[in-house]
Order: sequence, then structure tokens, then C-alpha cells
Amino acid sequence: MENYYDVLGADLGYSQEQIKRCFRQRAKELHPDLTILDGDQAEPRMRRLLEAYSVLGDLNRRRDYDLVHRASLRRRGRFDYRSFLRSQRDPESLAKLVLYDLMRSRDEEALSTYGELEGKIESDLFALLKYDDFMDCCFLLAEAFERDGDYDKACGLYLRVYREETARPYFRHFIAEVVERMRIVACFKMDSRATPLDSIRRIEELIELKLSDRESAFFCKRIAEIYSDVGELEEARRYLERALRFNDRIVGVKKLKERVGLHEAVIPA
Repeated sequence: MENYYDVLGADLGYSQEQIKRCFRQRAKELHPDLTILDGDQAEPRMRRLLEAYSVLGDLNRRRDYDLVHRASLRRRGRFDYRSFLRSQRDPESLAKLVLYDLMRSRDEEALSTYGELEGKIESDLFALLKYDDFMDCCFLLAEAFERDGDYDKACGLYLRVYREETARPYFRHFIAEVVERMRIVACFKMDSRATPLDSIRRIEELIELKLSDRESAFFCKRIAEIYSDVGELEEARRYLERALRFNDRIVGVKKLKERVGLHEAVIPA
């Protein structure tokens, strides 16, 4: 089967306008005033060029040709799925490319494509994927952002996974691991890269999940520590009181109580 893309010097993912430019460029190269080929060589090449363009230059004929062409590439072991996805340029293909790269530990490429998509579409990226692919992609993307040091995005994605899981279980027992990741990223790792207010915002989101009184107490205590570290002692005391309402036996708060001026009196309800 004639590879019309090779004839034109084009790729599968080229737009119709790019196909047209390729045809014009090749046609110029075969012009009698420019080519070093004699007429016996140039004429059959021009016929092949016109034949290729008559197919690829027509959107409907090109779609039919592409179906057969891709099947041919697969049979010959030449079909590169990643290159194919990258060449398509439509949001759905690029969303699939993000997952494809994440599954193969290509964090840098996946994050780059994800960033490209964020600025390209108004709708939710994950709406472009099937539910199981969305859940895998969301979690793996969170891991990639965590490894890259973007803890705010990582935490946001872990939260997304958890909320989706509560509405429609997919990870099931593995969700405990997701909770632990959220806890570590929001309460500890974000300190090194985010502002105190950003860290507090993410921990507040964890409190809203209502995981357990014990967890909620821990989260409130952590916010109290952050406020205490920046000298906001009134806010620190308020969150410490809140922590103690969740769990009055929470450990490791003696020095924090002293610093914020919270004595051993009964914590208000």
C-alpha cells in the first residue's frame, strides 16, 4: 500500500492546512525550473504526488485512507501509539497521552502535556477519559506532582480521588493509602513550598472530609501549629480548642497550649 504521507513528506497528525503546505512544497521541488530530475523521472513523481494529495487533501477520503493506513502500520509493527496520540492534538487524545506517559513513569512528559491541556480546554480534563482511566490518571498525576514538588496540585488531586471514591468506589481498600498521602502532603510537605495560608486551606479541606474525630483533631492541631509559627496566636488558640473538642486526649499539645495561652480549663463547646 502506497504511503501517501511519505509521498507528501507529512505526518499522520498534520492538519489539512499542513497537508496543503506539504503538497505545495513538494510540487515546487518538481517544477521544471527547479528540479534536477529529467522529465522521465519528474513526471511519475508528480503523478504520485497528485494522487497522494487527491486523497489526503480531501477530508472524507483521508479518514477512509487513515483507517487502512493505521491497520497496515500495526501489521508491520511500525505503529507508535504514543506518537499517534501526540500527533492528534485534540484534547481527548492528549488526555490519553497524559495517562500513557504516567503509566510508563514519564513524569516530565505527562506533566508537560497536562499543563498544555489545562490552558487549552475549559472543561474538566478528566471528563475526556473513561471513569477507570480517570481514577488511575488522577492518582498517578498526583504522585507525579508530589515527586515534582508541586504539593498544592498533588494534594488537590488526591482530594479529587478521595471524593470520587466516596461517590463511586473504584480503589476500595487502597483508598486508605490515598488518605495517608493527603495527610502527609497537606500537613508536612506543603510547608516547604507553599505559604502558610495555602497549607491551612488544604488542611481545612481535609477537615471537611470528616474522616474521623481523631483525624480531625490532628488536622486542627496542625493548623494551630502553623498559626503559632507565624505569630497568629489567637487563631492558633482557636484551632487548638477545636482540636481538643474533637479529641480531648490528643497528644503533643502541652507546649502549644502554653504558647497560645490555653490553660487546662474546660474547652468551650
